[in-house]
Amino acid sequence: MIERIVENWLTNTNERGYEIPFAQCLINDGHNVLLTPSHGPFEQGKDIVSIDSNGDLYAYQLKTGQIDLTEWRKIYGEIVELVEIPIKYPSYNSKKHRPYLVTNFGVSDPVRVNIIDRNREWVDRGFLPLELITKEQLLRIFINNHGDFLPVQIEDFQLFLELLLVKDRSELNKDKFIEFIDLFIKKDFSTNTEMKRTLTSLVLLCQYILGQYELNNIHLPIIEGWMTFLNYLFYMVEKNKLPEEYWFNTFKIVMDKINYQICEMKKELFTRENYLEKGWDGGLFLKARLTIIGGWISASELVNSNIEKDYKLDKTVYDFIKSQYNNMWYWGESSTPFFIIMSKFLEQYGDIILSNEIINNTLSYLVINNNKEECKGMPDPYWSPTKVLEDEYGVADEVFKRKSFIGLSYHLSALVHLLIKRDKRSTLTAIWSELTYLMNCRIIPNKMEDYLLYRIEDGNYVSYFYKNPQSWKELSDEAQNKIADYIPKLLIKYPYYVYYMLLNFPHRLDQEIVKLI
Repeated sequence: MIERIVENWLTNTNERGYEIPFAQCLINDGHNVLLTPSHGPFEQGKDIVSIDSNGDLYAYQLKTGQIDLTEWRKIYGEIVELVEIPIKYPSYNSKKHRPYLVTNFGVSDPVRVNIIDRNREWVDRGFLPLELITKEQLLRIFINNHGDFLPVQIEDFQLFLELLLVKDRSELNKDKFIEFIDLFIKKDFSTNTEMKRTLTSLVLLCQYILGQYELNNIHLPIIEGWMTFLNYLFYMVEKNKLPEEYWFNTFKIVMDKINYQICEMKKELFTRENYLEKGWDGGLFLKARLTIIGGWISASELVNSNIEKDYKLDKTVYDFIKSQYNNMWYWGESSTPFFIIMSKFLEQYGDIILSNEIINNTLSYLVINNNKEECKGMPDPYWSPTKVLEDEYGVADEVFKRKSFIGLSYHLSALVHLLIKRDKRSTLTAIWSELTYLMNCRIIPNKMEDYLLYRIEDGNYVSYFYKNPQSWKELSDEAQNKIADYIPKLLIKYPYYVYYMLLNFPHRLDQEIVKLI
């Protein structure tokens, strides 16, 4: 069965669709993947660059479909660059590389003959010959890398098929996706190698599931799916103390994939004359989408500026937030991280006034709409925008009582903390009396790694009210305290990751995690 699934996926995907699985298989074979297309537009005809355990360099160009003479002539210039232009990467510029042309179909006989003839010339000129990897070899690579780590129980395989064959491709069923990932990540492992092999198989399976969104050019489910995978990867690493050599390359290529998808989202956004989708749209649907997009493209700018020393923040992102902020929607606490991330981007860009305004407005809206019986009630961060929209328009399958949220907040302390750090004492003073009616809530895991899970199964529910009156010094001192020990070490080591994590798991936002950003 899995052979048929892999073959069906491989023959229906594009080069972007099998890029991550192919790179992961290289990692599993001991390669260090240096570059993927998601790092930015490549010249030199190279999609993936890697180095093996012997220090040999490899360059791969990925293609889709049958390569006949007509197609060969179209891509010939790229092939020449693939073979002849040296790899430009620190410490490896002078080394020869083995060039590979990879396709998920095959090449015609005339093309094979042409490659043989060209290889003679290339070898005579001191280059290494072009090698081919076609559909049959790719199938063998992918199937072999699954090993014994496939879902074997009927109900588990059924869950995989449900995710693979989903009809509604507008959003990812995160609950089912997480249930599927749990089958791999939460089990007990006997060796580090077993964990590495499991990760390889899971990367392939995730790509099969998320590839359907990629073919339909729907960015958000891909971003959320891979972010969920990374959170559970971090969980596995923290729980099992897995050395970096077994997982960091996987983390790197998946982060590249996420960055690429956000970049594609941004390109699509800025080439449109309006932001309406086909069919029934507008109103709160449009407002929610503008908020979500604003959060993700802001997070991408912050991540890139943390990773690349000389990265220049994108003015088009700034212009979008500045022009569309008043059209965005605070639907509940699951939207809080989106506004915080946009505010943080604006702060780095230099617009301190709008940055502070966003935090002030978010806090005020939460407090005013959630602290008294006559309020409507703001849904907690476990309620997605889709569920809130369905409730707003009266079409929800699962009805929740908005009044049940009144008087408590999971994000109040994070917003207060941000204003304290910005020394906005007058802002807090103006709203403090109303604010103290709200109970601060959070769940603290008993095991640090459980913080990375979507649901903390073993933890303590903590709640408290702010004092009235309240000492400003006491608040300031608390804001300066070191990060609590329940925050995973990997998040402290890679703080830029938190920008993405909070958008995907908004219920993890609290006063401790916000210290990292």
